Amino acid sequence: MLVFESGGIDRGWLSYRNEHLAPELEVLSDRRFDIEGIRIRIARTTAWATFRFTLEATRDGKRISASGVGTMVFQKLRGRWRLVHSHTSTHR
Repeated sequence: MLVFESGGIDRGWLSYRNEHLAPELEVLSDRRFDIEGIRIRIARTTAWATFRFTLEATRDGKRISASGVGTMVFQKLRGRWRLVHSHTSTHR
């Protein structure tokens, strides 16, 4: 799995979880993450979803917000859909 987010790249779930997601969750409280406008396309054993997202949270006592777009690509492996690529981009 590859995750492209905030200009960084994580290769694999463990890298993303340990080096990106865990530190982010430690400093953000009162989190709200919403996804909307989901569009899914399937072509045989590959599927992709596009979406818009918003994030609101508190960091160091200050309220922050971000919004953007994303794409996730899935492959059907041994009968199960697996996330193989994720890319999100925030609006400035």
